[in-house]
Amino acid sequence: MTEGNLGTPAPQWLREQFAFEWCADCGRDHRHHTALPVMGNWFARCEREPIFCEATGELVPNPEGYLE
Repeated sequence: MTEGNLGTPAPQWLREQFAFEWCADCGRDHRHHTALPVMGNWFARCEREPIFCEATGELVPNPEGYLE
């Protein structure tokens, strides 16, 4: 059995998870997620609702305009 990733602090784990991409569910980065422990591993939970483009219906990544 492998160990979970709970040895990594939650804020650090979130930064690592979203280091190179935006969340596929809400389009935001680590600042808008909470890390929850689930069965020995961290799980990222979105804190805000996704924003979709009205014209295309696609998810808007980085709606707040943060620099990458």
